[in-house]
Amino acid sequence: MSTSDRTLPDAIESIRDLLDGK
Repeated sequence: MSTSDRTLPDAIESIRDLLDGK
């Protein structure tokens, strides 16, 4: 369950970077 836990924040950080860059 460690991989799934890391996939969530990883995807959110990527999306946040795109939204912030917009």
